[in-house]
Amino acid sequence: GIRIQGGYSRDKAQKSFAIFARSEYGPGVMDYAFFDNRPFEQYQAIQLRQGGQDQNIAKIKEATLLALVEGQGYNFIVQAVKPYVLYINGEYWGVYYMQEKRNEEFIAQHEGVVDADNMNIMKASTIVLQGSNTEYKELIKFVDSNDMSSKENFDYIAQYIDTDSFMDLMIHQIWIANSDYANLQYYQILPDGKWKQIYYDFCWTFQSGHETLKYRMDMRKAGSSLLNGLLEYKPWRDEFIERFAQVMRETYSTERVLTEIENQVDLIKDEMVAERAKFGGTVSNWETNVERMREFARVRNSQIVQQLKDTFPLSAEQTAMLEDAI
Repeated sequence: GIRIQGGYSRDKAQKSFAIFARSEYGPGVMDYAFFDNRPFEQYQAIQLRQGGQDQNIAKIKEATLLALVEGQGYNFIVQAVKPYVLYINGEYWGVYYMQEKRNEEFIAQHEGVVDADNMNIMKASTIVLQGSNTEYKELIKFVDSNDMSSKENFDYIAQYIDTDSFMDLMIHQIWIANSDYANLQYYQILPDGKWKQIYYDFCWTFQSGHETLKYRMDMRKAGSSLLNGLLEYKPWRDEFIERFAQVMRETYSTERVLTEIENQVDLIKDEMVAERAKFGGTVSNWETNVERMREFARVRNSQIVQQLKDTFPLSAEQTAMLEDAI
């Protein structure tokens, strides 16, 4: 089965598609190892994504950011991604990125569990995708109504929420300047798994100068209650700052990000003339937007260090550690 997928990106002339193995058409799985960097040999669903809302801008933001975190050992799930040229009934349809489809089957595969129905999945602040949000809402209520600088209160929350997973998610969302604040997705394997994060959807990223730390702490934004609560606990905040410095050194060094941008450009640049001719826009405009990504990569570490300095009372050691990551 195949259907158009996406939110605002459905407005684009080039659509994204979800592909499902439905038992009414035959086997309920696709017996194929679609991705070399995944051990899975069966899939219930995959997606063909055209870059989301970035489709007619730089197109490569999501592929670049997924490639940068792939294999880095972060405490969240990421989707595999691989570019293709798509034809529909023999008609040229441009560059698409095949990805694992982000659903309960995807989580079950990555978590190594058999029953994909036996989990809670949520997005944004409290929206239920599967299961129940009752327990999670009580946890956030606890965070909002208690002194989270207390070790006792922090330890209580840490029994139910994987705070390392949330830390990694927030650090990356802040560095990439993701202003699509509601795009948080998280899950709990029942009966007693901790809530963990999925890292996804990067259309609104690479925004140079964006004060993402400030906006992520804004209480009107999804995830802010938990972020602000955990930051009240000094050991977690110190680890957050140290982890941020590590992430900038190891994943987001200017050279590494620029290299990955070029890798992604090289994979699709030969198709841009034909794709823009079909769906609108110019190659020149594409190149301009890719150059904006490069400009972002050159200055983002220094911007992040300044945001951290402006927000937290850093020790001399923490300041030196962060500045060494620029």
